[in-house]
Amino acid sequence: MSYQVVGLDIGHSATKITLDTRHGVERVLYPSLATPAFKISYEAEAKRAERETVEVADKGKFFVGETARVQADKSINTGLSDEWVLSDEHEALVAFAAKIAKESAPDSIKGKMVVVGLPVSSFESLKKPVKDQVERYFSGATVAVVPQPLSGYFNLITNRKGEFLNPDENGEASYAIVDMGHFTTDYIIMDQGRWVQRASGSGPGVHLAAQNLQELLKEKGLSINLIACEKAIRERRLKAARMLEGFNLDQAISASFSPLVSKAVSQFEELAGDRIYDLDAIVIVGGGADFLYPAFKEKWPFASKPEDIHNQPQDGYVTSFLGVASSMLSGSRFLVSEGFYRYGRNRIWLETVTKGAA
Repeated sequence: MSYQVVGLDIGHSATKITLDTRHGVERVLYPSLATPAFKISYEAEAKRAERETVEVADKGKFFVGETARVQADKSINTGLSDEWVLSDEHEALVAFAAKIAKESAPDSIKGKMVVVGLPVSSFESLKKPVKDQVERYFSGATVAVVPQPLSGYFNLITNRKGEFLNPDENGEASYAIVDMGHFTTDYIIMDQGRWVQRASGSGPGVHLAAQNLQELLKEKGLSINLIACEKAIRERRLKAARMLEGFNLDQAISASFSPLVSKAVSQFEELAGDRIYDLDAIVIVGGGADFLYPAFKEKWPFASKPEDIHNQPQDGYVTSFLGVASSMLSGSRFLVSEGFYRYGRNRIWLETVTKGAA
């Protein structure tokens, strides 16, 4: 028997999960959207919606993910505040993750470990209520709440089994991790394996670029909601742009990201100070990594962006139950849930090694 490890990254745009299933390590992706459920009259759609319906304690049933996106009012959003993680909608997303983990679990396990993250700026104040929330739905699981950028660190120093890649070097190396997510961009420095408090912090995330794109489109006469702008950034396409003759979406997205990238570079410089030149690497992760990395690499040649090596099982739970194409389940946006998964595996591996040495 073994543990089922769940790396759970509930972002303000999408929920990404890396977890153990009967088919091996799988990935899950669904929009971070939830809305109170209601009766659907068309039987086929009602049956599909049932798969993405969960019960929230004392609040009733909620649609989540794609069903929430399709069925809810277009004004639905994930909220741009730290306290969103305490909302009923966030709790519904946790409940759905627990449902997925339970239904896909290996046949014989002795326990579960769930690893979830928070932005650096709200970690201290929100880690206990978030831990309580996750424990409510992952009954009996060991739950670890960690600062979000720690995921990048564990992508760097461990493999998927949780084993240290270069144990002799890890204790001597120093790394900065920059995680550009939807809501925040988070920064930490690990100095020879030790967290540097004064070099950690948070700034605005990809949502700022989405707002910039929304304003740019509005100036051209197109009123597009924020969710559509976020999707346009992610997929590099926007059907509504057909209404604008000569409009170049790629250029618009680049222009929308420019002030955000500049702010991230300056904030990192301010937080890291002279420590920058003692770093072995600056590691860029998160959904906005592809936009942020070139600027960091140009300024600091030792910046790097980890490659995601995941291969989704073709006959796995996700492709059969949720209908998500395997090609969508890899890339920079999954490095956070991957890092959380490796963190959980590392804790189990360390416990095994410690017991073996006793």
